[in-house]
Amino acid sequence: MTPSTVITVAPTGAEARKAAVPALPVTLEELVTTSKECQQAGAAAIHVQIRDQDAGPTLDLRTLTGTVQALREATDLVVQLSTGGATWSATGIDRTTLPVMFTALAAGGHLRVGKEDTLSFARGRPVGGNAELVERAAALAAHAQRPAMRPWRG
Repeated sequence: MTPSTVITVAPTGAEARKAAVPALPVTLEELVTTSKECQQAGAAAIHVQIRDQDAGPTLDLRTLTGTVQALREATDLVVQLSTGGATWSATGIDRTTLPVMFTALAAGGHLRVGKEDTLSFARGRPVGGNAELVERAAALAAHAQRPAMRPWRG
């Protein structure tokens, strides 16, 4: 049996601001939309940094609960709220993204991608959406003969 690769998307983060990154999904509606796109692209899990109504980081229990409920209703993704979706996974920051993905796949690890860590898809080209990062990770995982794991709910 060929082992699968868990691809976790981290679409938002707690540091980047919408004013600096207009395509950053910070509202609940944007987060649900990107989660659907990323599941379709090959993600099995989503690492969520919760944002409040002003798009700032929050640990408000009501907001957290509502976000998790909305993501579970809209997708089959495993929702991860705090730390890294596995045996171990790796993420590179911006220009180290590809070398880290290649190394993690070669060493049997899993991948984490998303605008939380990577805002440039290639030199001089910003990331348009989280799904394109997931698509690239899924393609690399397939080339490494470790296809992306699909979400599963028991």
